[in-house]
Amino acid sequence: MKDFKLDREPKIATGFTAPEGYFDDFQTRMMANLPVQEPKVIPLFARRKTWIMSAVAVLVLALSIPVYNNLYSTSEEIDAVSMENYLAYQSNISQYDLI
Repeated sequence: MKDFKLDREPKIATGFTAPEGYFDDFQTRMMANLPVQEPKVIPLFARRKTWIMSAVAVLVLALSIPVYNNLYSTSEEIDAVSMENYLAYQSNISQYDLI
């Protein structure tokens, strides 16, 4: 086999060349082309407003549920006065019926 030395063989041109001084000011040109990123400003009042609205919604819900239940609940229990009147005026009920 023939000895092969890389430094003795003719070089092949890559075809890609950069102009002279291209990379000298490359960083400044690249930074000039990039858009300036400003930090996003989040106002604290908006966060506080969300928490306040959430607390108010929970409070309204907590206060409206008992009111709704009291308005639309049907009482199946007979009050004591009605029961006493019924028992007092019904003469055909014996003591054994009451027990």
